[in-house]
Amino acid sequence: MKPTEILLLSGFLGSGKTTLLQRFLEKEKQTGRKVAVIMNEIGQYSVDSHAVGEDTPLKELLNGCICCSMKDELELTLLSLFTQEQPDVIYIEATGAAHPVDILDACLHPLIAPYVNLRAVVSLVDTEKWLIKSRLSPQISTLLTEQIRHADDIVLNKMDRVSELDMATAVAEIKEINSHATIHQVSFAAVSPDKIGQRTGQKDDHIPVTTTSLKIQSYTYGFTNAISKERFEEWLRQLPDTIHRIKGFVQFEQGKTTQIQYSYGIPIYTDEIMKLPMNLVLIGESLDKEKLREELNALEHPLLAKNRSR
Repeated sequence: MKPTEILLLSGFLGSGKTTLLQRFLEKEKQTGRKVAVIMNEIGQYSVDSHAVGEDTPLKELLNGCICCSMKDELELTLLSLFTQEQPDVIYIEATGAAHPVDILDACLHPLIAPYVNLRAVVSLVDTEKWLIKSRLSPQISTLLTEQIRHADDIVLNKMDRVSELDMATAVAEIKEINSHATIHQVSFAAVSPDKIGQRTGQKDDHIPVTTTSLKIQSYTYGFTNAISKERFEEWLRQLPDTIHRIKGFVQFEQGKTTQIQYSYGIPIYTDEIMKLPMNLVLIGESLDKEKLREELNALEHPLLAKNRSR
């Protein structure tokens, strides 16, 4: 089964996310791919749902933010879209207050993580607002910075409203925060969809995105055997700070299926009534996936790992 792409559109209020989404949907109509959309609004009503055509499956998550209070709803919505629609790509337009890492955490439910592929995290920036960020509250200024820090593509929008010097200043500041991302300088969110999810080498030399080139990466490991809880927690303690989240299901020795939620160095365990696929999803930056595979494999095959080390 071909994985379903997920493309996340983040950015503060009024930055141009819905306009960019419309451009993506128009392009998808030309390619004939099957598309689904999830739109999130903090308020009780969606003001932008008209931007999505009636022929495109649309799920609206209202009255909350999918990176915190509505994470469970986002997980259920993704499961529903994936099982009922089987789309080639799902576009998620987040509310302006959302943090990309937390949204990605909700996107990678252990039951569907093996079947989805993150194409890119796109952060739209209102260039005018960025240039006056010192006048904004510390909370908003920090959020703008975090949305940039974790992006694969940064769309510097509304460049027609600022001078060339101010634009150059904004580009330089953003590169200081995230030198990894591709920066698109546009007006009216007029970036070509073909250029999103690319890595630029020389001019006009675009390299297709791979999972190893994304700013935020994920890795899914499927256990087939029960593991030692003590050895698992020893493994957690030696993980690098670049791993932000771990979630999934495991079976500890002589125990039930256990759900794991791990963040900020703290694991939380919940026993499950049902027997679920033992998939463990890791989310972070610069993941050494081969090393992680070897370490997790050693947890469920300790004798084999011990013999290899001799």
